[in-house]
Order: sequence, then structure tokens, then C-alpha cells
Amino acid sequence: MKTFIKAILFSTLFSTQTIADTYQDILLSYNNGNFTKTFEMASEIAKKDDPRGQFILGVLYEKGQGVEHSYPQALLWYKKAANQGHEKAQLNLGIYYEHGYGTEQNYTKAFNWFKTAAEQGLALSEQKMGEMYEKGLGTEQSYAKAYQWYTKAANKGQAEAQHNLGVIYQKGLGVKQNYFEAFKWYNLAATNDFAPSQHNLGFMFQKGMGTNQSYSEAFKWYKKAAQQQDTLSQYNLGYMYFSGQGIEKNYRKSLKWYKKAANQNYYPAQLSLGKMHEEGWGTTKSYLNAYVWYKISQRNGARKALLFISLIVPHMTIKEIKEAEQKATLWEQNNIDP
Repeated sequence: MKTFIKAILFSTLFSTQTIADTYQDILLSYNNGNFTKTFEMASEIAKKDDPRGQFILGVLYEKGQGVEHSYPQALLWYKKAANQGHEKAQLNLGIYYEHGYGTEQNYTKAFNWFKTAAEQGLALSEQKMGEMYEKGLGTEQSYAKAYQWYTKAANKGQAEAQHNLGVIYQKGLGVKQNYFEAFKWYNLAATNDFAPSQHNLGFMFQKGMGTNQSYSEAFKWYKKAAQQQDTLSQYNLGYMYFSGQGIEKNYRKSLKWYKKAANQNYYPAQLSLGKMHEEGWGTTKSYLNAYVWYKISQRNGARKALLFISLIVPHMTIKEIKEAEQKATLWEQNNIDP
């Protein structure tokens, strides 16, 4: 009997070790970009009810790596892993229910899965819990509870939670408004390379909120965020180059950053581009190009655009107006540079 028990124990240990070794091989294969092999090996251990293999299958189905993309299949494997306590699978399952990937959108189920993962200490799930409480998704809205969960995640270095704490303090949502605390949390998230916080930090420096006013610091942080495609920061850089705030005035560089923001369909930047072309600031003066950008901005909601158009139309021929209208339409349809 003792020998039989020892044999079972030896067999179990050997099997566990084999799966552990296979899992390391799976990670190596995935990191090397061999997704077909990854799928095959993950399938083997997933069939043996290993949650790590099940989670990886979910990832592969989600991204269409080594197998045809399928949200329903990804959901199925995430659910298998989540039911065995895999916290990252629980997080992903929450995201699937939050957005309706491969299933009907269900905020209550999303909330429950985020909570399950958050109770295991997963920082991103703690951040999601804060988000759900702040917006009242799947649970009763509560800034106080949002603050608690954001704080848990922020103290673990989770940048988005740090940013959200900054917003809470800046706006006084469920706490006393405190620009110094807002600045502190934005600074932490910005240092973690989180673009929205880099933008907000730039704004705090520009306005002197929670810190001494510094246009040069504002410019520095706007630029960091702008280089990560943050639209508002691109626009603000355009303005700072235009006005000479924190940097030497440079109309060409102003035009460049306005253009980047305009290409992300931000109508204030489109309106500004129109004015730059109308006046010939940083570019050749062109009523036609001014009309194009005014028209694009007008279609996106810029109220002043029609007034600006009415002021330049007397300087244009009917042919130029028709061409400008066509260019505006082409830009909207295909983002073709006017």
C-alpha cells in the first residue's frame, strides 16, 4: 500500500513538473513569435485543465495569433481559466462583459469579475473597480468607493489609477478639491509615461495650479504627451509655439502641431489651421486652404467657422470655392491632405 501511494505521488509530481516545463516552453515560443506552436502546446495543457494554458488560448484567440481570431472562443477559454482563479483571466473576462466582446454587454457581470480579480490584489482590476464605482456601471455610483479602489491600485504604481486620483482631487469628486494632491498624482502617472497625466501636468504648470506657474515646464510635459499622439497636447503645443509661451515663437512649428491635432479631427486645431493659412503664418497665404480647414472645422461643430468663411469668400473665385469644398470632402472621406 505504501509503495502504491508513493508511486501515485511520484507520478503526480512528475506530471506537474512536465506541465510546468511545458508552460515555460509556451512562454518562450510566444515571445519568439511562434504562435502556431504556442497554440498547439497551450491546447495540450489546457485540455488537462491547466488555467495558464487556458488563459493563453484566450489570448491567442483574442489576437488571432496562431489561430483564427474569435472573441467567443477567447471568452470561453478565459472563463475556464477564471473559474479556476486565474486573476488575469478574471480581469479579461470583466473587460469582455464590459464591452460586449463575444457576448452581450453586461456591466453587472463585468463588475463581479473585476471584483474577483481585485480581491486577489491585481492592480489593473483595482483600477477597473474604481472606474466602475465612479461611473456607476454594474453597481451603485460612489466616488468614495472609487477613491478607495483607485488608491489601492495607485499605491501599486498603476498609472491610470494615479491619473484618476489626480482627476478626483482636481475636480473635488467625493473629496475636498486639492490641486496640490492632484498635481502629486498627475506627476507620478506622468513619470510612468501616462500621456493623459502628462497633458494634465502641463495644464497645471501652465495655469499655476498646485505648483508654481511655469510655461517651460508646461511645454515640456505637453510635448511628451503630444509625442504619444495626445490630441489636446498637440493643440496646446501649437498654441505655445504660436504665442511664444515657454518656447521661442515659431509659426512653422505651430502649424505642424496644429496639423497633427487637426488630423485627429480636433476642430479647434482645424479652425486655427484655417487662420494660419488665411494670414500666411508659417505657410504661404492661401484663402483656398483657409476655406478648406474652416469648412472641415465647421462640419465638426466649430461655430465661428461660418463667420470666418464669409469673410474670405469675397476674396475667392467660384472655381476656388468649389475646389475648396471638394478638398474638404476628400479630407473627411479619406484624410487626404488638402
